Amino acid sequence: MVASTDRAPGSSPAARGKIGFVGATLLTLAAVGCSAGGRPIAGDDAAAAFGAISVAEARPIAVAGEPIVLFLNPIPGPDPAGRVIPAELDDGTRLRGEVHRLYIGDPIGPPNWLGHARRWAAGVVRAEQSETRSERSRFRHSIDVAIVEPIPAAGGAVLRIAGATVPLDRRGAPDPDSAARLAAGTPTPLGVDSPGAIVGLFAALQPGLEDPSIRWRGLLLADRLERAGLSSIAERIRATRPTGVAVAAVARSIEVRWRLALGRLERIDAGLAADLLARLTLIVTTPDGVAIPAWTPPRADTGLDIMLEDLLNSSLSDTDAAARVRAWLAEGAEFLAWVIDDAGLSAPGAGVVLTRAGIVDFSGRGGIAQATLDGAGAPGPRLSVAPYSPAIVAASAPIEPGAASITVEHLGSSVVLSAAGRALDAGPPGFRVGPALEPWSLETWRAGSPVVAGGDRATLALLRRRVGGAWEIYIECRTPPEPPPGDRVRLWLGPTGRPFAALVADARGFIFDELMEQPEVSAPRTPIVISRRGDRWSCVIDLPERAIEPPGVVRIALERLDDAGDRRTWPRPMMPGQIEPGRALVSLTRWLGFDPARE
Repeated sequence: MVASTDRAPGSSPAARGKIGFVGATLLTLAAVGCSAGGRPIAGDDAAAAFGAISVAEARPIAVAGEPIVLFLNPIPGPDPAGRVIPAELDDGTRLRGEVHRLYIGDPIGPPNWLGHARRWAAGVVRAEQSETRSERSRFRHSIDVAIVEPIPAAGGAVLRIAGATVPLDRRGAPDPDSAARLAAGTPTPLGVDSPGAIVGLFAALQPGLEDPSIRWRGLLLADRLERAGLSSIAERIRATRPTGVAVAAVARSIEVRWRLALGRLERIDAGLAADLLARLTLIVTTPDGVAIPAWTPPRADTGLDIMLEDLLNSSLSDTDAAARVRAWLAEGAEFLAWVIDDAGLSAPGAGVVLTRAGIVDFSGRGGIAQATLDGAGAPGPRLSVAPYSPAIVAASAPIEPGAASITVEHLGSSVVLSAAGRALDAGPPGFRVGPALEPWSLETWRAGSPVVAGGDRATLALLRRRVGGAWEIYIECRTPPEPPPGDRVRLWLGPTGRPFAALVADARGFIFDELMEQPEVSAPRTPIVISRRGDRWSCVIDLPERAIEPPGVVRIALERLDDAGDRRTWPRPMMPGQIEPGRALVSLTRWLGFDPARE
């Protein structure tokens, strides 16, 4: 799988300036004002209360009309809890500041597309009280910040606050005309031209809009959407704000930094700035027509903080700043490919396996894509891929036991993906179906690293033969202490898109074939035995004879789902909007004593 590095050559965070301190962890933070509460600490008492503030940035940016957010080295002792402290500029201007400890939760996790988003909160946080189990987040990390009220447009450039003397990098406010020109210079994001698509895109974005490390991208994207005439979703994005004034201040701070950086680049090279904005707010459509963010997740190794520092570094020449942006853009992947369906559209009777892979263009240029299975035989059909658009490429080969791979070519480069495009042998005591995988998220999709659904959502099955000769599937499902409503397993049997059966086993104790469901008539429900033991339930499903295809193979997929819409699948994760999982091809012919020609 292709994954974007988005890293400028030679941009080691350890070797670069001071913005990198916060950039690698936070990257986006906002300033909307200071709260009215808190207990004032006067003069030397402020230093005594905190042991003197230590600012992590050598020269923090102070933007006219915006509160100043100072990222601090950790303050010993208890949570400062929004204490008010005096601050003063070197021209005598007195200001009001507050010190906050901001708590950052674990990643929200699947099934959210922006599963790397984190919850933020200010004030004393106790994990066991602040979060329910279902919210999957615990506040394990914290940062200390000082938020100072906005400074005048002109005047002092050195801030004295709680024992610290802080030289400021004073800047004017971001130019709204520059932002409008940039938004006009980028193409309309794809796949957001219908009410359903808008709802889907907002659902994918929403978890990240309250996270300061992600929100700035959503706000820049809102500019593009509004320029494209999609003001409704733009307003919904802007209206989804972080919780708490202090967290919002941090979010606004980084948004302003990015707007300043893009404004400088727009003055240097408007076309290059538009290219950068398009990459930072990249939206693509999936093969199922769903619009999703496809930008690089905010990690220390992406180089985003270094590029931001370069663009904000007034001592770096315009030529060098633009060159470093071009290098960052060049380092990014031009396309991404992933296996959608290992063998669901194969022709077992003809001895042919067909594997399909999805591809999405990141380059903005489009091109021709093609796939080859196992690097041998004739390549699959050549397909045109439009800029920022998807396609599905396919390749075939003779059915044989063993491992397989599919090579996807696009824009003069290729990527090799592992595939189960060969027949997988079933043998005693059984063939393991699973474990179920979490749906793709932005981070796992770009990295090509599926995540096993573990803990209280773990799901596994075993395809096996009974003594009498019939085939069955044993299924075991872990559950949380409070199982979700509608907890069930679906077995897909037969070709992708044209299954022979979609057997649903419900944790309440019945089974039915979903293919028999009608708009006003439910499929017949048959009771089955559900075994419950501690934190799990299990059942056994008979494999229908029609699911065994000549020459003794089964096309199968496993899905765990519930009424809340959570879906875990095997053999492949699901993309947003994907209806069916792809299939694995399992051969039963090597099972001792099984001869499909006689049975």
